[in-house]
Amino acid sequence: MVKKPEELDLIDNFLFEALASHPETGAALGRKLVEIILHRSPEKVKVVAQRTYPGSNPQMHGARPDVYLEESAATPENVPWSYDIEPEKDNKTQAVRSLPKRVRFYHAKIDAKDLKAGDSYHKLKNIAVILIMPFDPFGMDRMVYTIRNTCVEEPGMPYDDGAFTVFLYTKGKKEIPSVELKQFLTYFEQTTEGNACSQYPAASSGALTLATFVKCSCKHGT
Repeated sequence: MVKKPEELDLIDNFLFEALASHPETGAALGRKLVEIILHRSPEKVKVVAQRTYPGSNPQMHGARPDVYLEESAATPENVPWSYDIEPEKDNKTQAVRSLPKRVRFYHAKIDAKDLKAGDSYHKLKNIAVILIMPFDPFGMDRMVYTIRNTCVEEPGMPYDDGAFTVFLYTKGKKEIPSVELKQFLTYFEQTTEGNACSQYPAASSGALTLATFVKCSCKHGT
């Protein structure tokens, strides 16, 4: 069923991309997402809505992250971070089963595009792929599933390849990491004034104002 513009929520791709790409609030929303989800505080981020990674030829699959964020400032190790944030509502069985391979493909496409010929692998950006969904992708009722590469034989062995994936289930109840994240995910799924939280205006009240503007603009064709 197609939603009317005034019924859209942030979890709907159109509204999320419109907010993230807006010149006044896009960067602030991106920073707040990173702070709430990953507990990082980037000074500056650049938002690239609908960045495209084409296939190597017309017969090969490409990738199009919904919202791609790049940190302007590097980490102390001089390795910058990038973030691919994807609202995901397709809960069909095959789509859910394919999620791990889908994010594997996205990581590969982003990595291949970001490293120039002759560059050291040390310059490869850290990358986090984040999917936000109103269904439980793994059936364990967790709000957060963080996926990293590890050594099977020595799970405690340090192995930092600078890449990981976060699956966020908006209604997860097991080991909720923070009230702030829970409130924000509720707002992300149901973008209403009643669910807006005043303690983080860039992610709620400011976004709510713009969300209302976008909904009205679409409704009236402006």
